[in-house]
Amino acid sequence: MKRLVLIAVAAFFSVTASAQEGFSGGVNVGLTISEISDWKFSIQVDLEYNWEATETIDLGVAAGYGNIFGGDVDGFDLPDYKYIPIAATASFEFGGYLNFEADLGYAIGLDDVDGGFYYRPGLSYDVSETFNIGGYYTGISDDGFTASTISLGARFRF
Repeated sequence: MKRLVLIAVAAFFSVTASAQEGFSGGVNVGLTISEISDWKFSIQVDLEYNWEATETIDLGVAAGYGNIFGGDVDGFDLPDYKYIPIAATASFEFGGYLNFEADLGYAIGLDDVDGGFYYRPGLSYDVSETFNIGGYYTGISDDGFTASTISLGARFRF
């Protein structure tokens, strides 16, 4: 259950500037859904490096830190789920300013929490060459259990 909470944190705020090489960093804030809907919310910070594969496709690597916040539900204490996602990333630009993004990798569980397969598809909009906003679904799956979140995010390119 703790793993699922950490996965949810990753989803809320995330953005990338597409078709440009370099570093970007973002913050995601999300709501927990599905099997972890009793957890409060999630937060994830990311750092990425992208390479321009084509004029409309970027490929890269990403790492970060996520926390899905637990709480008290009917007298039962739900602990925080903390994780470090490490993933390959891809961004496909279409329509000028719109992007389909996907991260695939592994979330390392912290504080005696197991890790799991990490995935985060989403759509983003380039507000400028250095700033974008987006919406994402994040999942961390292990042994038939999935921690899921939906989130909004912001990313800055530097």
